[in-house]
Amino acid sequence: MVVRLGVGIAHSSERSSEALGKPVLATGCSGNLEFMREGNSLLVDYRLVPIAPGEYTVDDPRFVWAEPDIEAAARHMRTLADDAATRPRLAVAGALEIRTNFTRERTAMLLRSRLVELGILDERGLTPDRHVPEHGAQATDAETIIS
Repeated sequence: MVVRLGVGIAHSSERSSEALGKPVLATGCSGNLEFMREGNSLLVDYRLVPIAPGEYTVDDPRFVWAEPDIEAAARHMRTLADDAATRPRLAVAGALEIRTNFTRERTAMLLRSRLVELGILDERGLTPDRHVPEHGAQATDAETIIS
């Protein structure tokens, strides 16, 4: 279990582990909850604690860590070690979550929808002040990336 990174690196390893069909446990807080939930992971309880000056790249008194409950983490580890049925159930559910909701196609669709919502693209995927390139004309880099 990774503690106090605060930069999303742990989320990448958790997502990769789920994608590979490995059972995962992590603090039940922050961005990993986009893909980890009861039923596909073991979520560790936590308490929010202030970040002391110098503990993170930016000092800000509003910042907090999610300090994991070590006893809860140990219980989850014992569950993974002792309960042969839990490991494959979590592994299959986690892998299915990643394969279903984190494909390139789904990510592109979500990005496109958000850009339309923000008015950056229109429904056709073009910037509102742009026109569709004529047949044979070169698309701009932005049009190529979005389409």
